[in-house]
Amino acid sequence: MAGKRKRAAAVVEENDEECGGVGEEESKNTQESTKEEQNSEKEEEASPKPKEKKKTTKKKETTKKASSSSTAGKKSTAAPKKGSKPVIKSESEARNMILEYMKAQNRPYSLQQVIDNLGGQIKKAMATKCIDKLESDGELILKANGKQKLWYRNQADLEVLSKDELKEIDNEIKEIQKDLAAVKSENQKLSSELARIQKAPTTEQLETIVEKQREELASKKQKLEKLESGSIQLVSPDEKKKALTELEKYLKEWKKRKNLAMSIFDTCSENCETKPSELMEEIGMDTDESVGVDMKNMGRLY
Repeated sequence: MAGKRKRAAAVVEENDEECGGVGEEESKNTQESTKEEQNSEKEEEASPKPKEKKKTTKKKETTKKASSSSTAGKKSTAAPKKGSKPVIKSESEARNMILEYMKAQNRPYSLQQVIDNLGGQIKKAMATKCIDKLESDGELILKANGKQKLWYRNQADLEVLSKDELKEIDNEIKEIQKDLAAVKSENQKLSSELARIQKAPTTEQLETIVEKQREELASKKQKLEKLESGSIQLVSPDEKKKALTELEKYLKEWKKRKNLAMSIFDTCSENCETKPSELMEEIGMDTDESVGVDMKNMGRLY
């Protein structure tokens, strides 16, 4: 029995040693595989990846552009407008500005009117504070008309003028009004003179007009020389009288036929129940007026 137990124990130990050897080999294999995987990962990380780098660079560029645009937007919003006056932040300076303006104008204003008339240099909160302070100090007087509030300068510190002084001021106003009327009339004369000068031809236009008149004068001189030399046969008084008589006869016949044609046309237009102008256009009829002929000028001698 003891021998059997020793043999069994030896077999178990051999089995254990075999299993242990196998386990050690497996553990070694696993350790080697993990080391190889780690080395491969390190090599992949060390090797350059162009696609991923492009993505990262694009992201960096977009972030840079976004940051630059945001900073530009901030700069643009922060930059003051051209021609705008700086905002007054000192309360005493704003109060003095409002007081001087109200004294100079000497008329009632609302809070918003004061802010607008001063060009927005004083913010609403500051203007409210300053006007309340000036009102409490007695520099401004408040006049409430329902919901509307108006402020004006205190009239107590104004100098009261005597009747003679007021009369003198009225006389000065009348004199100034007379001077103003004289200036207005002079201005009107000068304006009419300016309009006349502007309508007159320019120097270039005058040169062309003078050149044209010189050509006409030269042609008339040539005609006069021919008439004086006798090269042109003149019409005798009898021939002239005969021509005028015939012209008068033809003009009378022309007038007679014109009246006859117009009476026929008026009758046709009445029966057709259309306007004479529409009927005339439809049948293609021409009149003396439509072709620019005046019967009165036909008998004139030039």
